[in-house]
Amino acid sequence: MLLTPSRIFEPVQTLASYCSQVPVEVRYDSTYDRINLVTAVEAHFNVFALNKLNRIQVSEQFPSSINCVAAKDYIVLAGCGSNVYSSVRGKIVGKYEGHERDVVGVKILGDWGLSWDVGSNVHVFDKVDFRPHISLSLGSPEFSISCCVHPRGYMNKVLFGSHTGSYQLWNMRTGRLVYTFQGQCDSAVTCMDQSEAEDVVGVGYYSGVIAVVDLKMDKLIMQFRQTWGKVTALSFRKDSSPQLVTASQEGNLAIWDLESQSLVAVMKEVPGGPITGLHFVASQPLLVTSSAENVLRVWIMDAAVDGGKAASTAEPRVLYQRFGQGKGAICRVRFYGPELVLAAGHNGSLMKLSPANIRLSHYLGKARLSKGKKKVISGLLDEHVYLTRVAAISANPARQSDFDSCVTCHHNSDVAVTWDIEHNTLGKHRIPAAEEDILKSGGIQIQATCCDISSCGTFVIIGYSCGTVQVANIQSADVRCRLRISEDESLVGVAVDALNSVLVTAIPSKLVFWNFHVRTGKKIGELKLSEDISSIRMNRENCLLAAILIDFTVELVDYESRNSVRQFTGHKAPIVDLAFSADSRWLVTSCMDSCIRVWHIPTGSLIDCFITSSPATSIDISPSGDSLVAAFTNSVGVTVFSNTSLFKLVNLTPLPANFKPSTGNTQPARDDSTDDSSYESPAQIEGLLTLSKEDPSKWVNLIKFDVIKQRNKPKQPPKTPSLAPFFIPTIPGLELQLDTEKAKEEMRRQREEQERNLISEDISILCKMLRNKDCTAHDVVSFLMSKSSAAVDFELLSLSEEEGGGADVIGRMLSILCQCLEDQTDLDFVHAVVSVLLRHHGEFITESGLVESIEEDGGSSSCMAEKLKSLQHNHEQTWPKLCKLFQQNIAVASFFKSPAV
Repeated sequence: MLLTPSRIFEPVQTLASYCSQVPVEVRYDSTYDRINLVTAVEAHFNVFALNKLNRIQVSEQFPSSINCVAAKDYIVLAGCGSNVYSSVRGKIVGKYEGHERDVVGVKILGDWGLSWDVGSNVHVFDKVDFRPHISLSLGSPEFSISCCVHPRGYMNKVLFGSHTGSYQLWNMRTGRLVYTFQGQCDSAVTCMDQSEAEDVVGVGYYSGVIAVVDLKMDKLIMQFRQTWGKVTALSFRKDSSPQLVTASQEGNLAIWDLESQSLVAVMKEVPGGPITGLHFVASQPLLVTSSAENVLRVWIMDAAVDGGKAASTAEPRVLYQRFGQGKGAICRVRFYGPELVLAAGHNGSLMKLSPANIRLSHYLGKARLSKGKKKVISGLLDEHVYLTRVAAISANPARQSDFDSCVTCHHNSDVAVTWDIEHNTLGKHRIPAAEEDILKSGGIQIQATCCDISSCGTFVIIGYSCGTVQVANIQSADVRCRLRISEDESLVGVAVDALNSVLVTAIPSKLVFWNFHVRTGKKIGELKLSEDISSIRMNRENCLLAAILIDFTVELVDYESRNSVRQFTGHKAPIVDLAFSADSRWLVTSCMDSCIRVWHIPTGSLIDCFITSSPATSIDISPSGDSLVAAFTNSVGVTVFSNTSLFKLVNLTPLPANFKPSTGNTQPARDDSTDDSSYESPAQIEGLLTLSKEDPSKWVNLIKFDVIKQRNKPKQPPKTPSLAPFFIPTIPGLELQLDTEKAKEEMRRQREEQERNLISEDISILCKMLRNKDCTAHDVVSFLMSKSSAAVDFELLSLSEEEGGGADVIGRMLSILCQCLEDQTDLDFVHAVVSVLLRHHGEFITESGLVESIEEDGGSSSCMAEKLKSLQHNHEQTWPKLCKLFQQNIAVASFFKSPAV
């Protein structure tokens, strides 16, 4: 999907991507005891559970589009280009590279894999380690492989159909031709299937002939012909009913009774296009079909009871289905709330998609002129009943539980159609153009070109090609107001703000602003832009409106002041669609040159640009800003991109406005001196106050540590239990008495030795650091912040003369604290240390400050009193700033807590 990587967005999944022209495969999963369906879509495959068609697995992306697929147990073989890839649980585990041309077919035969390419070269290999077994070249003017089937009971043998109408039976173990069947028709064999009976195979031809053949006797058992052309797929029922189902290129399904050799039911033009895959489930009356137009269905063959015998003559009915759109068939995508996406198609259909849960995805049907369940209007042809491609869509879930919440405009139609998104149905109303406009047009077709739903969800605004705008109530479809914008120009956009106060209408020549009133509507101004306008989109979170101009530029307009505020240039092709981010800081645009660009609105610069495999016809960003959805011209479904800037660091350095990435260059070269990685943040920004990163409870406990120690002081001193020696000594005498004096003396001696060792050691690390001239203020503060409250209190207490400290150490500590207050860093922790230091050594500092002078680094002297004055001065400089900030925050918090607010 992405030809060049994006800085911000990353594709994560594709919605409404169910199947393609590659036939569906049915497999049994013994691990979970269920039947799964495997479908290939572009460069990945999906795995659906047969029950309710819930998607249970999506494979990783293959190097190219998948041409064919085969599945058995937990292994899936996929043919991509000239290679055959093996996938286990959605992960690619290996590949077979024996082919020189594109692989068009693949089968699994026990432990072996079989594949053939466009040149009818057949390769047999081990499906696990890809060890080649045999290679055959069957291509010739008389025979070229078109399809393949493995007959039941024919060990190591495969039946190949050809484009000339004949089919051959080959032994894949020996590589020998067993038998050649001449065929029943001169046209190409398109499909084959094994019946429940041995030796009996069904063969479908391009001419519409269906032959049931006995391979053992080389005899035609019965033959049918469908008059609607090519047989695209066929399948025998795998239960007790003797029936055969065939499909055609027009989407018809035919049910043939093998006992009476007659046609019992026909379903013509089943929605979804040509049926390419057709399989019956073993021992169940369930039929699985897949079409090239992205429709996957499970049908049930209901049996009608007649005279005690089950006569299966009724048409199958749909049990489950996943209805999508074909390649490039989606023309508009819009988010519906934070979790749902609406996708409108070229055929006038609408889908509701859920990125989180496929069960919430629904196909709402095609827009039509008739209402309710009636599908055909008497006297009109079918193509006149259903509307064509969706030209504009707008939705608002504010009142979805009360009435319709979505409206669409369609090409070559003046009727706007409403939709009931909550109940997944077509809406109740069709809002046509005014009779006056239809009469005034003189027979020229009026078209509804744009639409919008108000933020309250009650009113719908529709713009027409005749230059008028209608405001209607979406609940009753009554027109409340009609405005004439222009006599000779078509409306290209309408939008109403979040407060229902300003209505913006756009014609190619200018923007017209109206006072949004549902009865009168008053013009309040207009604005002419630099070039003609092709479409507009409003961001209701602020006062910005983006207008797409015909000169490949986007202009931002403030619709409150009615001024142009930004202009984004650099697009090389027509702009198709645009979207605002949730925080109104980004503007995402898509162009016909297959580029998607992200613009930074505050600076007006380009911050991201990436190329996709095909142009994006429509884009939108979720209200939460976590994802981007896009529909592409040459892809199936809706692609969801994740906003990676929400969970990782993203480089948003501005790019040149005309920047377009290439395959080997994802961003322009920049000077290394401007690289973000070389920038180092300063330790402190001038004029700012910095608090420490420590838990506030740490420095709060440090200030009140004396109170905490007094509260936690035990009521009684701990009693040391007497230790009995291994050999208990006794006192000589008639009575047995233990001699404990020696044990007590030994314990006293050990305690005194420990105390002497403790006194002799340099227990204060802080004293050692303060006497070290190379130790900086940052090192001392970092050391104290790494300690607990009790350890900091002990280190500060050890600065006394009795513990190895003294006036020089305390003076150095005061200098460090003055420097920290002057730098305005770690203020909360530094103030706590000052408080504890003065509490422990305040009396000593006062006495020393009057009579002593301390030698500083570099030979200068400074008395203790001067250090105290400097400390007081720095404190008076920093505390008022903090106090002012505290008072401002308290005032703001009190204001918002007030009931009046």
